[in-house]
Amino acid sequence: MIDADEHLAVNVAYVIYQKMIAAYADSNRRRGKKAMTTLINSIRRGVAAGLEEIAQLGRTLWRRRAATSLPSSTTTPPTAASASGSG
Repeated sequence: MIDADEHLAVNVAYVIYQKMIAAYADSNRRRGKKAMTTLINSIRRGVAAGLEEIAQLGRTLWRRRAATSLPSSTTTPPTAASASGSG
C-alpha cells in the first residue's frame, strides 16, 4: 500500500492550484484579489515540514504579487507558455 504522506506535496500543490484558478475565475475582481492574497499569505509562512517548495512558492508569489494580480481584461489565468514569454 502506498503511504499517503508520499503524495502530500502533490495533493497540497493541487489544492493551491485549484484555489488560484478559482480566484482568477471569480467574476468579482475585488473578491478574487482578496482570495489570491489570502492564499499567498497562507502558503508563504506556516507550512508543514517537508513542504519547503510550497513555502518558497508562497514567498515568490508574494514578491511578484503585482505580476500575479488579477488581470482586468480576462478571467483566465496565464498559462505556463505565456508566462515564460513563448507563445
